[in-house]
Amino acid sequence: MSTVVTTAPLRLCPVEEQSATVGRRKRGLIHVRVSRARDDMISPELQVGHALTLARSETIDVIADPIMDLGESERGFEERRIEEVKQMAHDKQFDVLILWIRSRFGRNLRESLQHLDALMDYGVEVRTAKEDFDGKATIGRFAIAQMLSVAELESKPEV
Repeated sequence: MSTVVTTAPLRLCPVEEQSATVGRRKRGLIHVRVSRARDDMISPELQVGHALTLARSETIDVIADPIMDLGESERGFEERRIEEVKQMAHDKQFDVLILWIRSRFGRNLRESLQHLDALMDYGVEVRTAKEDFDGKATIGRFAIAQMLSVAELESKPEV
């Protein structure tokens, strides 16, 4: 009697998302954010380098120069380029948004989740170079919320 061994994929996508990328490589866009220059900051170059490493390892074609939000508010999205990113997602210009870590996306839990949900509604997968896991799974969504909550807590001054 022979045994058939199958392995499950590490990342599952709904069928409708798979059909858009079947037969072609995924197109990626890198987003970098540094709120203010300081000694312990994670430089834009380091963030881009890690994002490019993830893209290469996952055979994701980076389609444009990184979207850079440098020196922008730690918590707000008003002055940032997120609307540009969302418009590009709406126009199906890319399939994967690559971040360094989740807190680089934003330090406001509610707004960050709203923007991330909008990107996912457009069919964009959000990946991170240093905390990469499936953000569509229940445990992944829980982990994202926890990471963004901690980022928001770290950004608030003591009262």
